[in-house]
Amino acid sequence: MARDRLMYLRPRVLVILADVVPYEDVLRGVLEEYERSPKGWRVLVTKAQGPGHDVYFLRPGGTMAVLKMESLSIPDPVGIGVEAASVDGKLKGLAEGGSHPFGFRPVSSELLGKMLRGASSRPQSASQLIGEIMRQEPMPIGSVGTPVVLEGPVVRFPSTLPRSLVSAKQRELDALLQHELERMVRKKYGDSYLR
Repeated sequence: MARDRLMYLRPRVLVILADVVPYEDVLRGVLEEYERSPKGWRVLVTKAQGPGHDVYFLRPGGTMAVLKMESLSIPDPVGIGVEAASVDGKLKGLAEGGSHPFGFRPVSSELLGKMLRGASSRPQSASQLIGEIMRQEPMPIGSVGTPVVLEGPVVRFPSTLPRSLVSAKQRELDALLQHELERMVRKKYGDSYLR
């Protein structure tokens, strides 16, 4: 795995704070930080330029964590990640998109019952109940005391981001991460997996 330290020092461009590391390390850090401060997070998922997906965790303070994953749906995916010091303004606007911030919100048994009863008979009612849940402030996962939790929202793009929405430095980072991910996938599955 490439553990080269990356750093871009020009103003208003992406600054990489840490080495490119296994995605589990970055995800663990994101979850620990979310537990301490759950408000103001945004999550964006896009199709990668090559195989896989990109996951952006945008923190309230303007930094982000980027994961590049072979798959989001298999139990043991190949993936890498990196911490970045600044969030491209276009990327932040895209993730915000008028939605509520990402988070974990409790769903009481009473509210769940209302949702299940109303979903089939009155879809508008179910939508209002989901809105009621989303208006709650996000909570640390460990503080949620209900058996059901609403997680999200996650802004998801089924394709790669248009070049006009991604800075040159973000494209450089993406190319580095994509190259490393493909190297790891070849090592795990062989060359034929990427064809």
